[in-house]
Amino acid sequence: MTLKSKIFMPAIFFILGVAACLLAFNINAYLISAVDMSEREWMILIAPIIEEMLKAIPILFFAFIFIKSKQISLIPLSFAVGLGYAALDNILYIINYGAADIFFTLFRGISLSTMHIICTVILGYGFMSMSKERLLILPGSLSLLCAAFSLHGVYNLFVSMTNWNLWQMIGYILPVMIAVLLVIFITQHIETESTPGT
Repeated sequence: MTLKSKIFMPAIFFILGVAACLLAFNINAYLISAVDMSEREWMILIAPIIEEMLKAIPILFFAFIFIKSKQISLIPLSFAVGLGYAALDNILYIINYGAADIFFTLFRGISLSTMHIICTVILGYGFMSMSKERLLILPGSLSLLCAAFSLHGVYNLFVSMTNWNLWQMIGYILPVMIAVLLVIFITQHIETESTPGT
């Protein structure tokens, strides 16, 4: 990829992440009024599926178009989708709930952004890895989506607890811990693949 493409493509995927968040916000708002579920139940059970599927669309589409290209990495593009989604998600939270407690808003924003980025990077890295084995594309894609649904749902379950209890703290810290492990894993895997004879 040229230098221009390396800058242009993540910017496009950032915008796609913002668009996915806007679409998910409207879909969630419309559907939650049509079902007999509390907002908390919806955010734990249904919203992660809608949101992760919408974030996966641009990544999966791009992965299939450039599935044979070895010059393009989906990791930075997946990162950009997650970052774009998280940026608008945090803005919408502040608009709806305010930012009276600056520490909590900042802490939540970092944790939420990390969670969204982790989910999209897992999808991007997985789709990129599956390009070598065409038979794994369908079951692998479903497995990656289920992993993203589960991580997002568990995060929403923990952070929806009230009064700053232990589970809520675990929920906010969990994405950062997973991000560290994910960076270590991907870095080691890339180094292993680039080593001759492996």
